[in-house]
Amino acid sequence: MDSENNSHVITVKLRVSPELKQKIAISAKAYNRSMNADMVARLEQSFDNESEYSPLRFSDEELAEKLNRIEKIFSNIDVDKFEEDYSKFTNTVDWEKAKKLEEKRKIKRLDDVDDVSVDND
Repeated sequence: MDSENNSHVITVKLRVSPELKQKIAISAKAYNRSMNADMVARLEQSFDNESEYSPLRFSDEELAEKLNRIEKIFSNIDVDKFEEDYSKFTNTVDWEKAKKLEEKRKIKRLDDVDDVSVDND
């Protein structure tokens, strides 16, 4: 690495288990790169693949605003009314019928699966 690129790179000491070191070595060999390059690529990829809901994608202000909105939503819920409605709902459900319907759905899904053969070599 030339001195121009060195100014943009820092050294980080990283402790890993022997098992992880072995995985990195295997991966580096498979991708034809150094272990360092493999670790850097994997770290960069982990940030690129962050969920759109990751806290890393939002500023502190944005997170605070989202939390405030959630708190407002939940503060408007009448817990007693919710419990009453939920109780009415669960008391009116025919659980035996629901269980039978679920079994029928499972059987239908199994019927939709093509025959699969497994070779035991």
